Amino acid sequence: MCENHHREGLSSSLAGLVLMGGKSKRMGQDKAFLPYKGKPLYELAYEKLATICEQVYLSVQEAQVPKLTSAYPYLVDTPTYEGPMGGLISTLTHLRTSLMVLAVDVPLLPPSLLQQTCHERDSHQLATLWYNEEAVRWEPLVGIWEYEALATLTHFYEQGGRSFQLFLQAHEIKKLLISDTSAFKNVNEPSTYQELL
Repeated sequence: MCENHHREGLSSSLAGLVLMGGKSKRMGQDKAFLPYKGKPLYELAYEKLATICEQVYLSVQEAQVPKLTSAYPYLVDTPTYEGPMGGLISTLTHLRTSLMVLAVDVPLLPPSLLQQTCHERDSHQLATLWYNEEAVRWEPLVGIWEYEALATLTHFYEQGGRSFQLFLQAHEIKKLLISDTSAFKNVNEPSTYQELL
């Protein structure tokens, strides 16, 4: 369970983190700012996390800051650490608390799945994450990363590791099995974005 519920059942033991600092190479433009249902994708992700966590942050690159149209709190990724794993390490280091993370490019994910993640959390593991048995792969950017994972993640990264899949295969992780893969559909390319509209 997510401990320390305060205002309206929100968790203060977890900070929410929207991972939106990717380069969006396949999309050809910054996907975090693509509109969906009248809002940019990053705002939708933020609002979902805000149903769980008292504090939610955007993990951004410096270049994205001027484009932000909301007053949401943000943390600029440390240049030392690149990519999604780097954003996670930067934020864990800065906030010193466990995180519920949500990638900006899974707009079909319902808030109920975040609630389920919270209820099934095992804080004694490094993370509580969703696993796709069909694809034989983890969804490392939807779920809970405990603060205690920081040292292990940092060591892996500094040894040249960048693959979440390799990291997760090598460690004890609370595994939640995905029953509806469509909820985790990534919007990475113009064609997948057009299918949403």
